[in-house]
Amino acid sequence: MSIQVCKEAPNMTILELTFATNQLTTTFFNHKLEPLHQKTFPFEALTIEETVPELCQLILAEAAPILGGIVADFPADFFSPEETLALVPQTVIQAFAEQLNTPLLTAAEQAAAPNLLEAFEEKRQYLAWHLDYYGYVPGKNEYAVESLLTVGNGFLGLRGTTPEMTISDDHYPATYIAGLYNTAASEVAGQVVENEDFVNAPDNQHIALKIGDAT
Repeated sequence: MSIQVCKEAPNMTILELTFATNQLTTTFFNHKLEPLHQKTFPFEALTIEETVPELCQLILAEAAPILGGIVADFPADFFSPEETLALVPQTVIQAFAEQLNTPLLTAAEQAAAPNLLEAFEEKRQYLAWHLDYYGYVPGKNEYAVESLLTVGNGFLGLRGTTPEMTISDDHYPATYIAGLYNTAASEVAGQVVENEDFVNAPDNQHIALKIGDAT
């Protein structure tokens, strides 16, 4: 992949990530876009929870502060059919960007950018003000997404679930109401800890109001 020239950013490196089956190849460039070194990191299976943080620690140990990165297109057979909902390219790119704390561009975004430095800064600003979730992992992960996407006004809050979801081990639609708490006890490190938790009131996404003869 060719990298377009950007303005100088002394003491910073630019990273290129290239994925293949069970391995990640990193190529580092200096601020003049001259290649510095390349290294390949093998892995057994790519997981967001374990593999990505481990790889990012190795990457950060290899280079000076990273200005930004470019992710080459994933091979067609990189993701197995079983992973197509839980693990998608956007999920992987987002996870690496968060762990490396640096903006990452796709190959298409890099190709369309007339100035790489400006493209990195635009991506950095975007990431600072947007919440993006990709893929679908029912259960604990989806619970966390629903909690983080709760929308409220200080008095009433609605968990971020889609309207068709019902309470199950996969989803937890509910309404939060200011002042409606419950003391819940849980054991942590052998000690009982009490927390004031929101009580999940009935999900008001299914509530419809009719006034007079309105339909």
